[in-house]
Amino acid sequence: FLLGGAFLFYVGYSAFKISEKDIEDKPKDKYSKNNSVITGFVLGISSPLTIAAWASIGAAYLSKYESRPEALVNIFLLALGVVLFFLLLASIFYFTRKRIPPKYVVWSSRIFGVVLAGYGVYFFYRFVTLMIT
Repeated sequence: FLLGGAFLFYVGYSAFKISEKDIEDKPKDKYSKNNSVITGFVLGISSPLTIAAWASIGAAYLSKYESRPEALVNIFLLALGVVLFFLLLASIFYFTRKRIPPKYVVWSSRIFGVVLAGYGVYFFYRFVTLMIT
């Protein structure tokens, strides 16, 4: 709970502080447009921070299962969900990045930042309650 909460709070804070200037500054692409979805997926799924976050969130989620077969099925479904999430996310960003004005990207990022930070605070709360009891 502690690592997952810290990670979610950090990501939420980072998403909240994004500005239109950050979005409009376009780095030079060293990857072709055909490979950008695959590149985004591979970078997202292989990031050590992402792996640590999903492992800690997944461990907190799976800690409630007592049966090994049930836990293994849930691990598989969680991993499948992570892969599908990153593929969908990379695809959405690729196909909509030029259609959405930066102002809307900033506001949606701030909304999601508050949601993620809220989950981080909730995970901290769960950690504290588990340590007390």
